[in-house]
Amino acid sequence: MASPEDLYVLILGETGVGKSTWINGIANYMQYETLEDALNGEFKVLIPSSFVHVDDDGNEKKIVIGKGSKDEVLEDGQSATQGPKEYVFKTASSTVHLIDTPGIGDVRGTRQDKENFDNILAFLTNYEKINAVCVLMKPNNARLTVSFRFCVLELLSHLHKSLEQNLLFCFTNSRSTFYKPGDTLPVLKKLLAQHNIGLTLDNTRYFCFDNEAFRFLACLKNGVQFEDEDKEMFAQSWGKSLKITDKLFQRVKELPPHETKSTLSLNEARSIILALTKPMAEILQVIDNNKRSVESVKKEIDLARGDISEFEKSLKFKGFDIERQILDHPVTVCAHKDCKEFVKVGQTQVTNTVYPVICHEHCTIHGLPTETTNDDRLATCLAFEFNTGATLAKFIGKPVSQFPGYKTVSAPDTDVGDVTPGSGWFSCDDAALKKSLTPAKREQYEKYKEEKFQEDCWGCGHSFKQHMHITYTTKVVEKEFLSPEVQKEIRGKQDLKAMKDAAFNRLTLAIRELEEEKEYIMTCATNFGSFLKHNSMVPYNDAFKDYIDMLIQDEKNKDESARNDKQIQKLEDDKRNYQQRKEVLDRSMNESKGASVGIDAVFEMRDKMVNLKHNGKTVKNALDGILYARKQ
Repeated sequence: MASPEDLYVLILGETGVGKSTWINGIANYMQYETLEDALNGEFKVLIPSSFVHVDDDGNEKKIVIGKGSKDEVLEDGQSATQGPKEYVFKTASSTVHLIDTPGIGDVRGTRQDKENFDNILAFLTNYEKINAVCVLMKPNNARLTVSFRFCVLELLSHLHKSLEQNLLFCFTNSRSTFYKPGDTLPVLKKLLAQHNIGLTLDNTRYFCFDNEAFRFLACLKNGVQFEDEDKEMFAQSWGKSLKITDKLFQRVKELPPHETKSTLSLNEARSIILALTKPMAEILQVIDNNKRSVESVKKEIDLARGDISEFEKSLKFKGFDIERQILDHPVTVCAHKDCKEFVKVGQTQVTNTVYPVICHEHCTIHGLPTETTNDDRLATCLAFEFNTGATLAKFIGKPVSQFPGYKTVSAPDTDVGDVTPGSGWFSCDDAALKKSLTPAKREQYEKYKEEKFQEDCWGCGHSFKQHMHITYTTKVVEKEFLSPEVQKEIRGKQDLKAMKDAAFNRLTLAIRELEEEKEYIMTCATNFGSFLKHNSMVPYNDAFKDYIDMLIQDEKNKDESARNDKQIQKLEDDKRNYQQRKEVLDRSMNESKGASVGIDAVFEMRDKMVNLKHNGKTVKNALDGILYARKQ
């Protein structure tokens, strides 16, 4: 258990904002009261970093601070911090734990940003409490970049709303804006207001630093000579930064600590919601199909006139269930309308959507949500890479084993991208291979090699945005609706009339139970959505509604002979009812001054859904599937 003097601060910021320098500076400002004291004392380096100093004559000297590690790279053009890491230092009154994180807007692209965020959230599981979240920004941004907006809002969507009070903003390099937040503050205010983040951005929320004093110290420690007037100027800057540092940590001490279990529970609830989105929509369809089957059999029973054997046959009517099969590993499939199929099931010809076009059978990209299209990270799947054996063989027009200088090699030892060990890696004489091609073909070959990844799949030809990961398959199957035990009970009645009455009552009860389960599933979907909306800083996109929309579009894309207009209308009704319920609940929450569905209620609803009489097994399978995918 941490003592009251321990302060835990999460550091976030855009790549290049100076996080590493700021953290190193903080450690030295809190250790030494003056620049002179720091110059004569031990140089505290928490994070290795580097920069180039240019003197008055234009001569360059690389200033290296500390030694590089796997968490920090000192190469030009690379994002410095590679993974979350805690740095600890002591002051007279506190032990400060600074949690450094990779920069937002990573030079490797938005896919790396998303992976970085996954790692940050995973790293936070190591902490019971966080005292503050410091977001570092430059003071002279007249507008927030697209990357920054996207990444910050993506992160805020994973943070519990109660963490708002712990958000602080630190502006670096602010000597040029007279130690004020400059042009950035109005834009930041607008961004937060647009997303209903209730923060008052006054001087208790933002702090203006200048990292140049620490960089000046680093130059002095590396033997760079300066005029006395330079030392005097940066000595003043050091004193200013020291004063602001004291003010910042005094504010951190005043804030009530945020219990990270709130944020972690929020993310667990989000996983439940995402896991249940598709099954809940599928279950609603199965319920409607079963209701139609039951209603049809009720009519047949009512018309039965004395033939007991025919009556008994009618008890064996077919209903529907959802069958699931777990895959050994994630599979990349195409969800384009030309690549998915609608398969009819049983005598009633209920339609099941399947994805038969497998574009990569063993994809190793981690952290992708299942059955979700339009994810940028999937662009690095081997299905879109030119430098694979299957793609090169297709492009060249002969097996790779016939390429000049062909030989097999081991897969590279890396976690980056989509790499499967033992998956047929090879090398060849590239110069000889290019020489064998026509000039036009050679030009194409060099272009594709340089670009490496294409937007369109080399197998099916559709964009990566229309592909998705699946970790298990589901299909609608026929099964006897009434169990053998129920059938035996009905046949045990003394005469046909009693049998008919018993069957009629059983089927009426089944319809009522299906209606009640459907009602409960719709209520859960509404409450799950409202929970996220009222407990995360940034409201989420309505996944349940989006999936219903996709089912409607799937039905509309079918041939006219296979299209079920009644089913489309039913889905439209379900969506409308769901929207109405959500609006009623949201209005009720607003009127009750913030009352909301709690995390305990979310888990209680999950447990009740798992135990539903008719559809609980399908819900449980869906949750088991998401847990299995996580383990992979």
